[in-house]
Amino acid sequence: DGLARLYERGTRMAQSDAAAATDDQWQYAKSTYRYLRLSIVVVVATLGVSLVLQWRKEHCLQGSVSAFYYTPVHSVFIAALGLIGLALVAIRGATWLRETLLNIAGFLAPVVAFVPTGRPSLTGLRCAIDPAIGTIPSAFSDNNLRAFIIGGVGALLLVLGPVVFKHKDPKGAKSWVRKETVGPMLGAAFVLVGLVVWRKKWPASFKVHAHSYSAILMFALAGIFVIATARSASGILRVAYYACATLMGVGFVVGIVFRHGYYVVLVVEIIESVAFVTFWIIQSIELWEKGIDIIEPAPPPPPAAVATLDSQPAPG
Repeated sequence: DGLARLYERGTRMAQSDAAAATDDQWQYAKSTYRYLRLSIVVVVATLGVSLVLQWRKEHCLQGSVSAFYYTPVHSVFIAALGLIGLALVAIRGATWLRETLLNIAGFLAPVVAFVPTGRPSLTGLRCAIDPAIGTIPSAFSDNNLRAFIIGGVGALLLVLGPVVFKHKDPKGAKSWVRKETVGPMLGAAFVLVGLVVWRKKWPASFKVHAHSYSAILMFALAGIFVIATARSASGILRVAYYACATLMGVGFVVGIVFRHGYYVVLVVEIIESVAFVTFWIIQSIELWEKGIDIIEPAPPPPPAAVATLDSQPAPG
């Protein structure tokens, strides 16, 4: 009860502060939101620079971005996917569907980082791999993945705080039963539970496919997010967003048609990344002054006028 009262008091204080927020405070909030969005662009660019530096040093390209895990790009690759995942989860989607898509994609990104793609075979190897990184034991991946799952569960428990304290939103409904909360939570929980069950029941399959399946699903969800955003856009923005979504679709088609090519995965990853980052930059420009992209429901009709004694006509 004491914790519940403390939580309610903090909520009332936050609502009161929000109501009295100054323009400067709103600008601070928008700046934070801008930096969070732009951080994804910067992180992807940093990973790209790391890949180019390694390519120029060895004059050889790996068959995929993930294969650079076994080169000096290793640390940047893991850090980039971890940061991108965190940012996608932290950023609020305009609708419960978009929020859910961002959450699931955000939870999949660390899986791509912590469960590496298969080590390139030394037989017929086109590019050199770092000997030390190439012999990283599976215990490293196991430790990272377990920590991520435990941390993810902790994040969900924090979101479940309103449930524990029976918090209600201003409309009177319990906030945890609203689809804006339930959808993203179920999406994240699905990823965590799926990882645990898959890894425990089918460890051999998990070791071979967890990385690739997570990456494919992450890009697919990103593409659906772009389409969902394009549907609610208008004018030139709608055209630009659909163009990015189309490019991502082309990438998937290329991957299917030329799936046996040595560089096809690398090409598809570049197409998907460039298309999504381009979309992200355009949307960031769109939201630069607006701030958080939230589609509000239509306001309710004004209440009917209530007659008062003063408005009644004088008798006689």
